[in-house]
Amino acid sequence: MKPRQISEEEEYNLIRVQTEPPNKSVAPVAPIKRKKPVFVKVPLHLAAVVAEATDEKGWLVWILILYRCWREQKHTIALPNALLHQHGIGRKTKYRALKRLTAYGLIEVKWQTRKNPIVTVIL
Repeated sequence: MKPRQISEEEEYNLIRVQTEPPNKSVAPVAPIKRKKPVFVKVPLHLAAVVAEATDEKGWLVWILILYRCWREQKHTIALPNALLHQHGIGRKTKYRALKRLTAYGLIEVKWQTRKNPIVTVIL
């Protein structure tokens, strides 16, 4: 028996079926957007010094300073009260923590009247 010959129209249909994606009548579903966790790397030897230098809220001030430095890719940043307020830190706690961190030589602070302090991280 000889194999049956395929006509041009049958060959076209065969190729079309193999190359075209299936026709889906269902609308595509948008992917769920999840918030990515925010993190910062902290050198352990500095973490020990900071833990000794500050209380819990002061520790969080230090972490937020490091995060902001990483985010802006700078060693010198402005430290607004609004950023700290989002994490439950008041302005007086911020000032105490900045003074303690300065005393331990971890940061330098340029104090400005009625403006955010400019903080430089010393690594």
